[in-house]
Amino acid sequence: MTATTRFPHRPTPHRTGGGQQTVLALERTPRRPADPREDVISATTNRPVLLASPLRVGRLLLRNRIVAAPMERNYGTRDGRVTERYIAYLRARAAGGAALLFTEATYVRPDGRGRLFQLGAHADHVAPGLRALCDAVHGEGALLGVELNHAGRVAEPYVSGYQPVAPSPVPYAGRVPRELSTDETAQIVHAFAVAARRCVDAGADVVGLHAAHGYLIHQFLSPRTNHRTDRYADPVRFVNEVIVAVRHAVPDAPLVLRISAMEGGT
Repeated sequence: MTATTRFPHRPTPHRTGGGQQTVLALERTPRRPADPREDVISATTNRPVLLASPLRVGRLLLRNRIVAAPMERNYGTRDGRVTERYIAYLRARAAGGAALLFTEATYVRPDGRGRLFQLGAHADHVAPGLRALCDAVHGEGALLGVELNHAGRVAEPYVSGYQPVAPSPVPYAGRVPRELSTDETAQIVHAFAVAARRCVDAGADVVGLHAAHGYLIHQFLSPRTNHRTDRYADPVRFVNEVIVAVRHAVPDAPLVLRISAMEGGT
């Protein structure tokens, strides 16, 4: 990506027959450093262009400060594999100059799948496609993050093939989800960790945890959907266990936690 600064330049006034002055607008390219770790300097202010300057995140160096957020596309297969269509989609955005791109919400267990053609990180058969996706994004000079998710009570039974599970049996869209036992909740914590390891082994640079928008982690955080009496009655217990488990599974990968600033309608 080339950052440019647009500025007005007024040459010697030239009057046309209508008495109007000609004004030209020229574009100049900021000075780009030889070392990609250095700031990009504005050609007009001689100050760093922060958006275009590199940013270190843990062990990673982002080529600039533009991050492409997760966007639901549903370009996968019915069993969660990456397709050539999805690879082309993210490759194009990497070629456009973003430094870090995230996949769409990617389910960690089959009962957490929310869309028919959603990407999955739930089993080893998805690993070759994830690797090809990572290679394509890396080939354009960008980094890839995988956003891990479990839909919980908002999962559609006709999509996942399972009765939805949740912290508590609070109805959603006329359906009553099955309340997770304490042991089952711990198993989902483990599923996040295993999925994270699978993604990093395939070449992912960053792991994202989707704790927003009414999905499972959010359901544990919210008093509207968490009416438990066991240790997971503590609204932050589940998300903290997920973070610890994922950090243990992928100790070198930066973690990103996505949360909602306010409660939604679910």
